Amino acid sequence: MLLTILLFVTAVPVSSAASASKAIYVNGTKVQYAQEPISENGTTLVSARETIEALGLKFQWDKSSKRIIGTSDSGETTIAIVIGEYTATINGMYLILGTPAVEKNGRVMLPLRFLTDSLGASLTTKGNTTLIKTVAENKGPYYTGLPLEITNTYVKNRSKQTLTVNYEEFSSNDTHNFTYSHSVTLEPGKKGAFNLYKLIPGDAVPGEDDTYYLGRAVKSISMGADDTENVTESKSYNKAHKYIFSGDFENTLTALFKKVIEEQTARFKQELKQELIKNKYVPLKVVDSFITYSVLDTPEANIRVANLTEKKIVSFDVTFKCYDNYGDPVIDPTSGSSLFKGITRTFELSSGDYATFTWDLLWQDNTSSLRNITITKVAYSDGTVWKRK
Repeated sequence: MLLTILLFVTAVPVSSAASASKAIYVNGTKVQYAQEPISENGTTLVSARETIEALGLKFQWDKSSKRIIGTSDSGETTIAIVIGEYTATINGMYLILGTPAVEKNGRVMLPLRFLTDSLGASLTTKGNTTLIKTVAENKGPYYTGLPLEITNTYVKNRSKQTLTVNYEEFSSNDTHNFTYSHSVTLEPGKKGAFNLYKLIPGDAVPGEDDTYYLGRAVKSISMGADDTENVTESKSYNKAHKYIFSGDFENTLTALFKKVIEEQTARFKQELKQELIKNKYVPLKVVDSFITYSVLDTPEANIRVANLTEKKIVSFDVTFKCYDNYGDPVIDPTSGSSLFKGITRTFELSSGDYATFTWDLLWQDNTSSLRNITITKVAYSDGTVWKRK
């Protein structure tokens, strides 16, 4: 069943560029690109604006959400793609992308195959030349036949009369699929946000245990605010419903989750390794220190650390020196030194995690700052120990 991870990556590197310039023709006209098409994981990515406009759609860039929206003149065909996400929508229906949209040289690059398939256009490739032939809007596989502009987050009434839009949201858990019906009434030219508009397939449904969001589809519209009057069904609803709950969709989504997890884990481990090197191979990185005061007005040393290893840490020793507001050392009368030796026990700090540890400075009660914080020993859950040389 679905895994608990968002189909979103904060940065997707472009690993390989095309070895030779690709020429793309739409209905016999060559698309002129400022940024040449590239190949990523066997997928051709093309500059968004030029391609969307060549396919007959109006290009929009939503900077706040890093989203590309392509809309037909009638407004009844709308593509929405967010940079880095592994899903995109065509008329509100979520489809899975093998490769997400990326940024390269200031241009947003989109997977070409998704654009053509979602619009019902044919695509043939001969060497470095790709030929695309579009079809009439009403021949598109996800055409609704409704006067609506539908993105991944909102629906807009493109008609000249008030409409009630009826739509369904789909979710699933380990044993059941769920369908929830909703409606929104819109004045002419107005738009309204979908319920759960912030979710993408694979997200946990708020308030529902172990239940994951799969997507949504507009089912019908009715005239006026009465949702039982003059109902017009969406031409693509049945297809969307069948697709969302198909085994192929779920299997593809699950496989994609696994791929994303593997990619994120690999990047996470590489970032940890780089941080460990920068930290001179000391397993714990000191990221912050500050002084607080107990209920008895005794100063407390607080040190926040991060585990830079792939192991779980269960104990560490640390030393630091105490200083007062004048910058003078605060001497512990029992040791005759400003040096404090801190020891931690009975905790677990997983790989990459942060935690703050606190020590009472009972014998150094004029302390206002800490200096020379040094991790001296670290114990791992597997029984091994790191010691500073």
